[in-house]
Amino acid sequence: MIIYRICRLLESQKEELVQFLLSEATPPHHCPLPILPDEASRQRVDPEQATEATGVYRDPWERRLRPLHHGDRRTKDVVDTFNYLSREDWRAAKLRGSKERRKREHEAYQEWERLRLEAAARDAVLEEGEPAGRP
Repeated sequence: MIIYRICRLLESQKEELVQFLLSEATPPHHCPLPILPDEASRQRVDPEQATEATGVYRDPWERRLRPLHHGDRRTKDVVDTFNYLSREDWRAAKLRGSKERRKREHEAYQEWERLRLEAAARDAVLEEGEPAGRP
């Protein structure tokens, strides 16, 4: 089973983890890790979304944007009923992924265009400064 989405811990999961961490038994009787979501884990977020948008803190290497050519798992055409509990949830995530991709592609194009214009301006300045007789 591959868990793609991040889920809010249920109160029972939090309690079990706290009991494990505070246990004086060596080794503790039961380890609740890894904590896996199930059908009761209804509040889920997309891993691609920024920490500011979700309120979910992740390590720095998890927060880096994936390169555009790697794709976005949210935009797949296959409905994943484990990570997305309803078709509406899946459609909303797919729409977020598509919008984010279009935005990132537009920003990349704007950056490319800015660099192209700067290079053209730099070339024009260099051409003006060339001595006569040089091609």
